Amino acid sequence: MTDALPDNPFVPGIGIAPPVMGHRTNVETPLLNILGRLKNAKTGPNFAYLYGPRGNGKTVLLNWLRQKAREGKPLSQVKLSPAVFDTDEALQRAMQSAGRDLYQIVGRFLGSVSVEYAGIGLRLGSKETRQGLDLPTVKNGLLITLDEAHMVPAARLGRFLGAVQEAGEEMPVAVVLAGTPGLEDTLGDSGASYWDRGLQLGVGRLDAVEAERVIAEPFVTAEITVGEGIAGQLAEEADCYPFFLQVYGEAAWQAMASAGKRHLGPDQFAEAARKGDARRRKYCNRRYKEFLNAKALDLARAVALGFKQADDKLTEPQMRVLLNRDHGDGLDEAGRQQFLRKRGYIWQDCPDYWEPGIPSLMDYVIENTLKLSSVNP
Repeated sequence: MTDALPDNPFVPGIGIAPPVMGHRTNVETPLLNILGRLKNAKTGPNFAYLYGPRGNGKTVLLNWLRQKAREGKPLSQVKLSPAVFDTDEALQRAMQSAGRDLYQIVGRFLGSVSVEYAGIGLRLGSKETRQGLDLPTVKNGLLITLDEAHMVPAARLGRFLGAVQEAGEEMPVAVVLAGTPGLEDTLGDSGASYWDRGLQLGVGRLDAVEAERVIAEPFVTAEITVGEGIAGQLAEEADCYPFFLQVYGEAAWQAMASAGKRHLGPDQFAEAARKGDARRRKYCNRRYKEFLNAKALDLARAVALGFKQADDKLTEPQMRVLLNRDHGDGLDEAGRQQFLRKRGYIWQDCPDYWEPGIPSLMDYVIENTLKLSSVNP
C-alpha cells in the first residue's frame, strides 16, 4: 500500500472550497477592486452580482471574497441567505449584526424618511430603541453577501437594495449577490433602478488550462506523479465544469490509492473515467427528471440539438426559432427562455450568443429522448 498517502483532497459538494480554485481573473479582479474601494473608505454604493449555471463555483467565489475581506485591513461583513428574507424580523436580526453605523444610517432612513421601505423589516428599530444598543462598530467598510439571491422575493430584494443604496451615500458599503442565470429576472422584477448598472459577472466553466490545473495541482502538492496528458484528459472528461472536476479528481485519487501507488497512470485514469462518468450520469438523470416532471423534455431536446448543430453557440435569432416551436408545454417564447435560464440549462455570458450550461447534460437529454420526442429541430 502507499506510504502515508494524504486523505483525498477533492470535495465534490455544495460551496465547499476545493483544494485548488480555478482562477477567473475577469471575475476576481473586479471583486478585489470593490474590496479596495471599501478599505479606502470610498463612499457610494458598490453593487455586483455573480450569475451562472449551478455547480460553476459561485458560492466558492463568495467564500473566497469574504476571506479576502478579512485580510489586511479587515472589513465588517454580513452574510445573508434567502431564508432571512422570509420574514421582516429575520432580516432585521441579520442586519443588526452589521454594526452600529449601518444600523443607525439604514434605520434612520427606513424608520423616519420613507415609509415605503419599512415593510421589509429593515427598520431596525425606532430612534428610541436604537439608543443604548450594544452593537459592534463597522470596521473600515461593510461587505454584504447574499447567495442564491434568485430565490429571494423580487419586491423585498428591491426594497432591501434601495435601503443599502441610501446607506452607501454615507458610508462605504458593497452588496455582492450570487445566483443562477434567473437572478437577472429576479433583479429585473425587483424595482431596484440601478441593478443593471452594477458589475455583472458571469461565472461559467473554467478554461482548459485552469481546469487541468485544478486536477493536477493537488497531486503535485502531495508529491504524487501524474502521467503525461492525464490531468488534461480528466479535465476534458469533466467538461471543465468545476463540480465535475472535483468528481473526477476524487475518483482519480481513489483509483490511485486502491492501486497502492503514488503515480496516476493510464490504468488509474481509465478507472477514474469510469467512476466519474457513472456519477455524472446520476447527476444528469436528476436534472433530466426535472424536465420530465415539468413536461419540458421536447423543449430541452430541441435546444440541445440546436446547440450541437451550431457548435455549442446559438445566436439570439437561432434561439428564438427553437423557443417559438410548439413543444407542448403551454409556454410562450419568454416563458420557455425563463424556464431554461432559471435552471441554468442555457445562459449568456456574452450578450451576442447563448451557451449551454453543461454540454454533457444536453448530450444526456438527447440520448434519452430520441425515442420519446417527435420534434425535429
